Amino acid sequence: MSTKVLIINDNDAFNEAVRRLLSDRSQQALVFAAKSMLEAQAAWRELKPDLVLLQMEQGSSRRAALIRKELPGAKIIGMALFNDDLNGYSLNDEEIFDGFISKECFAEQILSFIL
Repeated sequence: MSTKVLIINDNDAFNEAVRRLLSDRSQQALVFAAKSMLEAQAAWRELKPDLVLLQMEQGSSRRAALIRKELPGAKIIGMALFNDDLNGYSLNDEEIFDGFISKECFAEQILSFIL
């Protein structure tokens, strides 16, 4: 059975790199991308992804809580550009998210959530 992955990130180049990485490493990953929360909401309601990769920015915890409410079984991973960017998130965020990864170490970290 395929793992459905939804990326919520506004960078097309990054989204395509993730799609290629997961396609190359896992024949069982179907990757979809949304550039906005409006697109993402329509996508997760239709696709019911197993894994959601959410770009961390102001309001991300609120967005993740909405995803968690609608997709209680999905893993939600917060993504930041650098490891240091993840330092400001609280224990409350850790209850909503299943993990955090940085884009600087993305290739090594993401596969642990898929494979």
